Amino acid sequence: MTRLRITGGLLIALAATACEPGAAQDTAARYDIPSENLLTSTFAGEYVSFVYGDAVASDDNQIGLVFEGKEVAAAIPGFKARAQGYIGLVDARPSAVVETVTATSNFDEMLVANVERAQTTDPLVRYKETDLFWNPKSVGMFDLTDQNGGWHREDMLPPGCRIAETQFGGEYHSCLFRLQRDGFEYSFHLNGENVAFADAYADFVRAKLDSWKID
Repeated sequence: MTRLRITGGLLIALAATACEPGAAQDTAARYDIPSENLLTSTFAGEYVSFVYGDAVASDDNQIGLVFEGKEVAAAIPGFKARAQGYIGLVDARPSAVVETVTATSNFDEMLVANVERAQTTDPLVRYKETDLFWNPKSVGMFDLTDQNGGWHREDMLPPGCRIAETQFGGEYHSCLFRLQRDGFEYSFHLNGENVAFADAYADFVRAKLDSWKID
């Protein structure tokens, strides 16, 4: 059987193969995930390999998921199924890395560090149709913050964004989100057009996991 064990409460069984119920001592939740929704390389650069047999990912408390933009757009009103990329409009195709929160998580430490990094006295303007603000004179990278350059949330790190050029000399943005809720941590990129839907997207990912859960 093809399986990926996620410590701390997740047991992932791939839908592409036949799966038998776990042993009686297995107390982990089980999920039957379509193979097309499995991300085999996380954006963090840690390669996750899914192979036949009792394979364990390089980080055994982490699962990578990916979705077509139109599927997410159908579930989240206003989400853009296609977004600006290097060659023009492309499938937004958002991914997500999900893991259970453990005592070894560095989330709180990174929250402090990222809030300190994001603080600025530079003039800020609203970022697209969101409640977040940025410095439009940024080059290469920028942070999204509150209007005064601070940060008010303890469940999400200030999003860090990258600026890239299109083939015609324009630019497009990709923002990294990391947030915690209900015992799970979610990390994902969203195109600039979809930044306003970060919370809704995390809920979408959790709902998909719940729909794949095996009783």
